[in-house]
Parts: sequence; structure tokens; C-alpha cells
Amino acid sequence: MNSVPSAAVSSQEDPQMQLPTFPAICPGLPTTCVDNTLVVDGLLSRRSISGEIIRSLGSKVFSVLDGATHIAELPKLLNLSAASCHEFLFQLFTAGLLLDGELGEWESDPLLSFLHRATDQTRKNSSGTIGLSNLTNAKIAILSQDPTLKATLENRLVSGYGVSIVHNWVAVTRVDLLVMLLTNSSAKDSNWNDAIRDAHEQGIPILPVHFGNSEALIGPSSSFDYGPCPMCGGHTWDYSFPSEKYQPLLLGLVEQQISLLVAGVGAAQSENNGIHIHGSPFKTDAVVAVPEPGCTICQVAPSTASNPIWSYIFESSVAIPPARARRPRGHQKHYEPSNALLQVEQRTPVHGSPEVLLPHHLIRDVHLFKGLNVDSLAILLEYSFGINRTRSSAENAIRRWAPSGGNLGSPQAYLRVAGFQDLPNGRYFYNALNHSLVPIMDTNSCGSTELEILISGEISRTWKKYGNFGYRIVHFDTGIAISHLTTIASAFGLAVKNAQAWEDQHLADEYALDRNSQVVTAQMDFREDPKE
Repeated sequence: MNSVPSAAVSSQEDPQMQLPTFPAICPGLPTTCVDNTLVVDGLLSRRSISGEIIRSLGSKVFSVLDGATHIAELPKLLNLSAASCHEFLFQLFTAGLLLDGELGEWESDPLLSFLHRATDQTRKNSSGTIGLSNLTNAKIAILSQDPTLKATLENRLVSGYGVSIVHNWVAVTRVDLLVMLLTNSSAKDSNWNDAIRDAHEQGIPILPVHFGNSEALIGPSSSFDYGPCPMCGGHTWDYSFPSEKYQPLLLGLVEQQISLLVAGVGAAQSENNGIHIHGSPFKTDAVVAVPEPGCTICQVAPSTASNPIWSYIFESSVAIPPARARRPRGHQKHYEPSNALLQVEQRTPVHGSPEVLLPHHLIRDVHLFKGLNVDSLAILLEYSFGINRTRSSAENAIRRWAPSGGNLGSPQAYLRVAGFQDLPNGRYFYNALNHSLVPIMDTNSCGSTELEILISGEISRTWKKYGNFGYRIVHFDTGIAISHLTTIASAFGLAVKNAQAWEDQHLADEYALDRNSQVVTAQMDFREDPKE
């Protein structure tokens, strides 16, 4: 089994990871070859692709991958085997370099050039040409408390992007986006609430913009089944009409968010968060906005307090959007090399004593063991936190017995044992890669056979891939691990106690945990059941 999973192989059966039928290198990107590495700028981040194929093909790649050649013909043109060609194209695709089909006259159209480059950030479209079509066919309605602001924004959208402005939007069959420009506290009037309800009933997404004198809050976008209503999103906003000095800046950023949302490209932060624009000095902040308990429009929870509790705010802020609002790029990131490496990341505490290798037993042999001993402990740990070695070897990938978010194996097992034959009393860390116990520190015997398993969520690992949502992932993963532990323990006739609370710092000291990167998610006690 290789140390890094082969993403190109494992992705071939994934319907969301199919390569373009007519691959084309994204145009307009600054690129350079350094030895056997292709360095690309102009995307969300700088990308580099290395390998012998890059060194041997050089600039030929750009002439062959022009969007006019079917993917099946490329191995012959590039003088590569089918497998090598797929691996190479997969590298280009995950780096954000491949589009599908003819690229059009992008050089004479700055908007199309931008849309091509921004396509990779969502992968909702196969190329910038689709994004341009989305814009030119879009129907947008704008509601405003000031006719001048409304007219200015409408003119910019029509002249810059070719969108159509809908005035009597309630009577129109299709509207792609309703923009609400709010400049004073009368935003909370019933007429605006009625407009929001009408839009939600018709399935029209809303982009609210809350203005101040030199600032604005754009978003978060709101729909009937996702996101706070505009009133909840701006319920603490200090409204004011934007001064002439800051109007061009603020409206320009509003225009940018509208174009990204409608085209389906780029990093439109307003899709999930509010964007607080400060004009003096200029800066932007992401703002978490959630439905307010008691809101008659959102209707998500009864009003129980003047301020929502933090757990409600967190859960609302990381809620999974409906399928139509998800970015395919988010799923495709699973196959990027940096994320593949996270699957084999393993914490390895250092201790002077050698690791204790545990025996391997088939799960079907669980009936052969009873009570607490090294054999039952090995089965508990392997099938709750360990790796399926047979399947991993066959698929050249990390495959775990207990599923976990992103296949990252975020739950890590720490344990305290006492009274085991052939295993010294002490605290240990379970090394899943080696199926072994790493001693942490010795403990005194309690006089009876007992086992404590502490589950620590690797929050730093999940954060690298999922951001704030990673905190939720580690608790999901812990729930799966607990279900495996309790099911197997019942077969051994063990009594299990799952602690409802604990002192984090005390456990961190006992098990040498790093509280900056780990979070205790469960503390479980296993004892031989006297009834058995």
C-alpha cells in the first residue's frame, strides 16, 4: 500500500469527477515551466504540477489541449498510455486548468476571459462560455428604497453583463435573482416582508444589501429553504444612505457579487455569509448571519431569549445547503494531493518505551473472546479506529473500518488499562497505521481489570479541509466510533459507560493532549459485566 492514495484511480467511478470530454487548457493564465514543474498563476491560488510527463511534453500540451480534440484521442496524440494520459489530465483538472469545449474569442472579451479563469472555483459550469450565457440570459429584479441607487445599479448590470432587468417581478414567470437595496430602518416595514415571502414562495433567491454612510453589508443570500431572511441578516445594522464618495465603491462590489452568483463562478462569499464592506479605511469582513429565533419569515425556532445561544449560531452557520446550492468544486477537492495526504496523517506521540503491537483478529471471530484482555482490546480498537488492510492494499488507498468525514480518520483513541495480562498498566495512544499501542505514561493498578477509552477529535486535520464545518465533522465521526465500540463491547459481555461531561484540561494533562489541535469528544469506561 502506497503512503499516498492514488486519487486519479479512485476518482474514475465518481460521477462528480468526470474529466472534460473535449479538454482545453484554461486561457489567459500566466504559466511557466521550471525543470519538470509547470507553475500556474491567475487562479484562486498558485498551482504547480510536477512530473516527467510535464518535462517531456512541454508546450505541446497547450497546442493539443485546445478544446477541439476528444479525450479518447489524446493518448495517441500525446504518445502516452491510456492510464498515464488519464493521470496527467486528472492532475491538470484538479489544479483548475481544464475546461470543456471551444473557448470562444476570449482574448477580445475580458469578461469571458475572467469567467474562464473563475470557473474552477465552483465547477458549476464546464467553461466560462456557460457562465457568460447564464449572465446574458439572466432576469434580475431590483427593489430599492432609493430610485437613484436602483437606476445606477441597473445600468451597470445591463451595460456590463447584458442581463435583463425585470420591473414587475411578481407577475413574471422566471426571475433568477431579487436584489434588495436597503438604506433605512423602514426595511422592517410589512411591505418588505411581503416581498420576501413572495420571493420565497416563487423560489426566487434574494441578495440583500444593507447600506450605511461609508459601508455596506452584502448578503447572505436568502432562499425559501436556506439562509436567513434579509431582515434577520441585517437585524443589527445601522442604516444610512451611502454618501456620494463611497457609492461607486459599494455599488461596484454589489455588482461583482451579483455577477458571480448569476454566472455560477468565482468565490461569491455572499452565497453563505454576509460581507461587511468598510469604505474608510477600505477592508472587508465575513459576517455570520443566522435566522433569528422567533422570526415570522424564517420560522426556524421559537423565541426563547433576546440573543441566540452559541450552539444554535454555530449549527445554523455550518448548515449543509441544498444540493442545488452546492459547489461541485467542494467535492472535487477531496482528490487534490494536499487533501489525499491528510488521509494518511497520523499523530505519533513520542515515548521512551517501544510500541506494543496488537494481534489481528477477524471480526467474525469476536465470539471467541469474552471479557477484557489484549485480544478483545485489539478488536475494539481495530474495528472502531483502525484500517482495513486487505481492502487498502487492493485499492492502493486508505480504507477504514469506521467511516469518517473526508476519510480523514479524525477520531484518535487514547486509553488507560489496568489489570490486563501481558499488557503493563498505563496510558496508551492507539496508532492505527501500525495497529499498535504507544505508551504515554505508567499508572498504578486499580486492583481490577478495567479500560478507559478517550476519543480525541483531530480538529486541526479537519480544519485544513473543512474550515468551521470541521468542528461538526469530528463529532459526527466520534458518534460512528462510539457505535462501533458499543456494538463490539456487547459481544464481549462488557458494561459500557459513556461520560456525559469531563474536565478538558485534566484529561489533556493525563493523556498529553495538545488542546490547540485536539478536542476531547468522548470518555468511555469498559468493565466486565458481572451479569455475564
